[in-house]
Amino acid sequence: MGLSNLMSKVALISLFRNSRTHVARMVSEYHQHGFRSDDVIRICVEGDSDDGTFEALEEASKTIPIIARKFDQGNPHYGSEINDDRLRCLMRCWNIGLEMFLETDAEYGMTIDSDISMPTNILPTLLAERVDIIAPILLLERSMFFRDTWGYRDLAGNQFHNYPPFTAKFDWLRPFEVNSVGLPFFSRKLIESGVRFDEQEVVGFCKAARAKGHRIFTTPNARVYHPRVVEVPKAYDRDWSIPDSIIAQGGNVRLRAQKIRKTR
Repeated sequence: MGLSNLMSKVALISLFRNSRTHVARMVSEYHQHGFRSDDVIRICVEGDSDDGTFEALEEASKTIPIIARKFDQGNPHYGSEINDDRLRCLMRCWNIGLEMFLETDAEYGMTIDSDISMPTNILPTLLAERVDIIAPILLLERSMFFRDTWGYRDLAGNQFHNYPPFTAKFDWLRPFEVNSVGLPFFSRKLIESGVRFDEQEVVGFCKAARAKGHRIFTTPNARVYHPRVVEVPKAYDRDWSIPDSIIAQGGNVRLRAQKIRKTR
């Protein structure tokens, strides 16, 4: 599904370290989604890899539109742990990606981890809202287990937790406003206004945006998936996934959720 009818170019910004396999998936996904160079470009910041990731990005750029930059910091590999040094490294890299974004002609951008997979409807869904910041819901693949408890917070500043997204904090029928998100999809004017990631704070990007008067939204109608790097509790591991075909039907989603709750 291409984006040619939406008339907006999107830059997807990702960070890479020892992620050669993710490069191949990124190329495959680009073709599967039917993206064109006029629609979507990939901005890739790579650092400190020892598996040939940057070379893989250079090779992939012959196939799909990729702008890659190498930025080695000499830090150890932190994995997925919460660590102040890791946070600083990540935010520096995201900010480099934002500067690269401004060097393109893209009207919208999105920061998305290199290991996250996107359904074909994701960008059309986010673009259709035409807001300054909106984010998809991040789930563990093949489950209803909410993944990003770091960045997603409600208007009171409370972190979202790992429960199925048809509880009170989520509305399957429409986007809803939040205090911060972890995978922001944003307009160019937001970055041109000076909004950047904060090396000291996970939600610094959204905090800076709100300080400039921008509102932030998330929408369960757009969902992305993280690989299963943790064991998923059985309660979330049943066949509870709501297909895109059901999502598209809007009002039927809440009825489906109610039926699921009754059969627990």
